[in-house]
Amino acid sequence: MPTADIVLTAAGVRTLDPGRPHATAVAVKDGTIAAVGDEHDVHPWRGPDTVSIDLPGATVVPGLTDSHSHPVWGLEMATGTDLSSVRDLGRLRTALRAAVPNDGWITAYGLDHNVFGGKPVDRDLIEDVLGGAPAFIRLYDGHSALVSGAALRAAGIDGPGPSSSGPPWCATARAVPPGT
Repeated sequence: MPTADIVLTAAGVRTLDPGRPHATAVAVKDGTIAAVGDEHDVHPWRGPDTVSIDLPGATVVPGLTDSHSHPVWGLEMATGTDLSSVRDLGRLRTALRAAVPNDGWITAYGLDHNVFGGKPVDRDLIEDVLGGAPAFIRLYDGHSALVSGAALRAAGIDGPGPSSSGPPWCATARAVPPGT
């Protein structure tokens, strides 16, 4: 039998298996869970190079699980054109050109800043494909967005200015907000 790289014990393990929702030990081999149960179940997975970690009082959950959710905000964050599979600027421009406006606005979500190929995220790189429509594009992190010049004008933003929630609005050296 192969041996585990890591064995976690003395933990409260949530399995998400209705037949066995709780366990106290996990064995991991090559980044994959190899055994779940109690000390008896993971013991055969121990070897001389296995790292054993006791986690009394800790809770172990499967997968990459988000610890919180904002259902209403989550729905809003997935409104418009899905950009999560876009990997370069050309495809971004194509997707935005084909986007269907909602109440005159182009909305999109899931944009990875890496599509800009190391260039600063700037509305000038997409402005010409928007047809003058205001656009609000959420980046994948959920904390950033790119907006068009029309969206900035709709918000009354035309240069650097005060902000009630932090630093002044971001603006380029030419005193024009880049839309981020």
